[in-house]
Amino acid sequence: MRKFLAYIVEAKLAGELDLLTQPAIAVNALGQSHDFANLDNPLVRVHAGRLRKQLEEYYATEGYFNTLRISLPIGSYQPSFIDNGHHYPDLYNNQNSSISLGPSLICIPRNFTSENNNWAFIACLVRDYVTALSRFSFCQVLFIDEIAAQQANWPADLTAQHHADFGFFFDLYRDKLGFCLKLSLVHSVTTEVAWADSISLGHYYPDTAQTQHLFKRLANDTLSSERGVAHDYWTRYLVSLGKPIPSQYQLLIKMRYFAWNICADNFKAYIDTCEERLKLFPYDVTALICYADCCRIEYLLKYGFIHQLPDRLQEIVARLQQIAPDNAYTQVYLSFAYMLNDDHALALQTLEKAQQLNSLDTQLNVLTGLLYMALDHWELGARYVRDSINISIISPDWYHIPLCIYEYRAGNYRAAIQAAKHVKFKHLWGPMLRSALYNCTNASEKSSLEYQKLLEEHPDLETRRKTLTLGFTHKSHAVINRIWTHLPNK
Repeated sequence: MRKFLAYIVEAKLAGELDLLTQPAIAVNALGQSHDFANLDNPLVRVHAGRLRKQLEEYYATEGYFNTLRISLPIGSYQPSFIDNGHHYPDLYNNQNSSISLGPSLICIPRNFTSENNNWAFIACLVRDYVTALSRFSFCQVLFIDEIAAQQANWPADLTAQHHADFGFFFDLYRDKLGFCLKLSLVHSVTTEVAWADSISLGHYYPDTAQTQHLFKRLANDTLSSERGVAHDYWTRYLVSLGKPIPSQYQLLIKMRYFAWNICADNFKAYIDTCEERLKLFPYDVTALICYADCCRIEYLLKYGFIHQLPDRLQEIVARLQQIAPDNAYTQVYLSFAYMLNDDHALALQTLEKAQQLNSLDTQLNVLTGLLYMALDHWELGARYVRDSINISIISPDWYHIPLCIYEYRAGNYRAAIQAAKHVKFKHLWGPMLRSALYNCTNASEKSSLEYQKLLEEHPDLETRRKTLTLGFTHKSHAVINRIWTHLPNK
């Protein structure tokens, strides 16, 4: 089919219209002999019909944002070229927004089955998904309610009208197993498909458990602030333009830099941007959530950039409670603040409330798991962390640190080593855990190699050892100290 398309396009562009007849196409594009009988053989007509259908499907899905379209009119073999220009959102303007912004998406349901009444099926599914995403932070999501008759004739300025960075297409098909959902996340400016997937739905509308699992996976792969493709592509695109980043986007771009490369320099840049935003806009909800997360990072990694951490966290959480009490992140960081103040009962209560508000955000669930472990609910905490890792092949390596410590505490040393092997970011946690755990399993040579690496990267190891667990709960502190005892003797 590609050869057929290339042939007719090249002939049309060259002005050689005499080559766009059935015999010429059969011989030059389809490899037929020179005695091809076009009246008796429908080969060219069949290929032309298939090409028309494929072009329609392509421009209705991943090629929707293409600025130039090719069509093949019925009854003709001369392709036509259609300008499909869009007025894309101006991403370079500084909107002076009081809220830090991330990528924006429009979720577009489409019915590609033969039954028109299936439109209600796909529209309801996508509407439920957008409703679920309304509880997420760090992104903006809209539902575009297109009726079946409009699917082939959307407004040309759909993306600009809603100022969206991505179109998220939910295409309903039928296959042998029932309904099939084909998904594609298309960047509105480059028109590239940033992410795509296909999911079997069975013969009936999925029940609550199935939709919850589906929505959690989709949100994780596309919208998670740490590993979602939308955030990743959006950041890379804005940076690639070589233009000043608008102020409303700078914070989440710094967050993504830190997620890509967890290190002290990127953390310093991230926290500095947080503080700059909060000086200008003290009630920027996104900036407040990010700063609270910086407190979590400082607590776990001890970079030394946030002083008087419990007091600073309490101040941030108080503002969040005032302006965003029903945000799940507000409740998680309130739980963190309660834990630092040794009020474990209230910490557990607020964790439960956070889950009631949003149980679909995997990053939120990892934070929940960390807090449950710190509050001595190890099994429950490990379940949250493990579920967040297993939901997708895309998983930040630091998620494996709490799972490693959990397995060590349970005496599952080999499982703990496997978790520790995933920890690649530059910090003493990775080599420290691996060296200690290799020693637990009598792999002394591997333990020594990891220990040498630890000493080379952290010559102040003894000091770092004393500060790493400062502020940890008593039982967490005891577990980490026990791990340190397994390091090789100097």
